[in-house]
Amino acid sequence: MITAAIPKSTIGTFTNALTVTLVIAIILFIIFSLISTTGLVRFAKFERGTEGLRFKEILKDMSKIGFVKIIVTLIVIYIIAFALTVVIGLIGLIPYIGVFIGIFVGVPFILLFMHRAIGLLYADA
Repeated sequence: MITAAIPKSTIGTFTNALTVTLVIAIILFIIFSLISTTGLVRFAKFERGTEGLRFKEILKDMSKIGFVKIIVTLIVIYIIAFALTVVIGLIGLIPYIGVFIGIFVGVPFILLFMHRAIGLLYADA
């Protein structure tokens, strides 16, 4: 009933603006995900916080490894992490003990898996 009061052109404009915003957000997420991942690896490698902010060196490392290889690896890591999250969520449905298993075993396992995979990717460079 409320939507009948909104003009069709307004709904169309809103839908278009939302679509453009979503596409831009996804592109920015991918770019910042690539840069932040490489920055974290540089920070861990050189043990200095400023190394994670040197964008020229980050881009050199990324080009040395290969942008396609990084993107494909991150997509695979995110898919596996999502699947593990679903499994841990199902384990969390077990009364009492499931929540503790999820929090104290599942979440650390996912984090270790993700960071180990990213470390192995950058060890090739």
